[in-house]
Amino acid sequence: MKNTIYTVLRHQLTSKLMAAMAIGSLSCLLLAATAQAQDVIFRDSFETRFAFPNSDGEAIRFLTQATMGPRRAEAPPLRTLGYNSWIDQQIALPPTLTWTLMQQGFPGCAGQQNCGRNERMDVWYWAALGGQDQLRQRMAWSLSQIFVTSDFGGPLEIDGDVLTRYNDLLIRGAFKPFRELLQDVTLAPQMAHYLTMFKNQRPDVIQNIRPDENFAREIMQLFSIGLWELNANGSFRLDGGGNRIPTYNQNDIRNLARVFTGWNWAGSTQWDWGPQDWTRPIEIYRDSPANSPDDAFGSFHDFQPKTYLGLSVPGNLTGEEDLRRALDRLASHPNTAPFISRQLIQRMVTSNPTPGYISRVVERWNASGGNLGEVARAILTDVEARNGHLDPATRNIFGRLREPMLRETALMRGFRGRAPGNRPFSDWNPESDYFQAPFRSPTVFYFYRPDYSPPGPVASANYFAPEFQITTESWIASTTSRIHSQAHGGGRVGNSNPTDYVVYDFNEEAAFRNDPTALVEHLNVKLLGGQMSDAMRALLVAHAGNVPSNIDDGYRRVRSTMALILSSTDFAIQR
Repeated sequence: MKNTIYTVLRHQLTSKLMAAMAIGSLSCLLLAATAQAQDVIFRDSFETRFAFPNSDGEAIRFLTQATMGPRRAEAPPLRTLGYNSWIDQQIALPPTLTWTLMQQGFPGCAGQQNCGRNERMDVWYWAALGGQDQLRQRMAWSLSQIFVTSDFGGPLEIDGDVLTRYNDLLIRGAFKPFRELLQDVTLAPQMAHYLTMFKNQRPDVIQNIRPDENFAREIMQLFSIGLWELNANGSFRLDGGGNRIPTYNQNDIRNLARVFTGWNWAGSTQWDWGPQDWTRPIEIYRDSPANSPDDAFGSFHDFQPKTYLGLSVPGNLTGEEDLRRALDRLASHPNTAPFISRQLIQRMVTSNPTPGYISRVVERWNASGGNLGEVARAILTDVEARNGHLDPATRNIFGRLREPMLRETALMRGFRGRAPGNRPFSDWNPESDYFQAPFRSPTVFYFYRPDYSPPGPVASANYFAPEFQITTESWIASTTSRIHSQAHGGGRVGNSNPTDYVVYDFNEEAAFRNDPTALVEHLNVKLLGGQMSDAMRALLVAHAGNVPSNIDDGYRRVRSTMALILSSTDFAIQR
């Protein structure tokens, strides 16, 4: 398996396109997935080994999982603090909000709902790259792949500030109790429009009105309990015939849809018209002044009795009370903790967490009342997260393909990429090269599914590799080309000016640019967390030594070596 990676690397050193390297990453994962993992139980003093990073490389590896991209200078403080104290500090930091950055960067459009998609992308990058609250930003990024909204067509396409506010909802909610975040998402006007819950009406046989079932289906399927009943370790519960057990049926969808009726803009005084307030949660609409007895419950809300997910709800409840009971049921359902925990582990640490890993995170979820800050702590400090790449029981299946946006943010944060004039880096259309962009997925199922298995050995072994769903031949070519373009010449910053290219900070590399061996080892720690193999190190040292040190004062050597590592399988597969 190792020979596969480095044979490809050897060929790639002479390849301008370097697409074969990314293909090698697929081969690596396919071969690794054929090994069967067994859970390992760790107890007491063994776990204390992982309270502090034992090297700068191990610190960088942790930061790769916990941030939008590690910086080399962040390793020594983390080694002093230890993982838990670092997480405590991160949770205590105030959130870096994209709407605040939009007001600062674009005062002409702030508050007028006419900022565009480009401004939205600008402030997303500014927060993701520059925010000190990196764990919060990484959690928000992970949550955005679960609680999906998108400006890919539909009602959210025009105003950039609308999705900026939704991004801030996830940033604020990154450490909240899950139940609270679920309500925030449900009542966000962005979600209400995206999944067509907005102005949903109770049944009316005469007018042939039936509640829209879209949000009721997706809040169960994607945002809370999933399709199949699960054990606490994420495995499927089976009936007496060995079959999976569905979590809900059409009757559950139909009844739950009636809960999500009667919701309108906050402060609206007319059902069919009112001020579009994207800054506040939607509300149950009531006529003012009241003109019917229904207004006590909500003029268009269904206040008849409902039954869903084993819960019988009486009639004559207000819309708010109906919602409270439904969200309580979803948040406390035994499926929710393993279903959401597994996806967060996939987004941060590894695509195939063992049942033991999932069950330990679920245990923390339950003990903390679903506090997402504690869930993040459990994910990142678990023995499998810290040692799964080395443990014989898990090392062959441990890791994940780093999604393209995180490959870009790792590059920009690692080398402090900025524009001439010290303007922060941003990228208006990353999907043109990376096939991925924040809040721009084509469907509510995001760019890739958590249970996606590439055909072949991965699928046959019942393992998953979600990010490979967008790993096509054209993606390999465009991503590798883009990384090389940025590393060698600096990528475009926004799309505003052809001469507006990225400027990197190579102060850390200055001391090593004339010493190929020291340079490679420095980049090994900085970009790979010290996990480079001897074979790869030898090839890169030889390559760096062949780049004349008098070109660009030695920085051509830095850029060339950096580009090869960034496009390698070792970097693409986060371990």
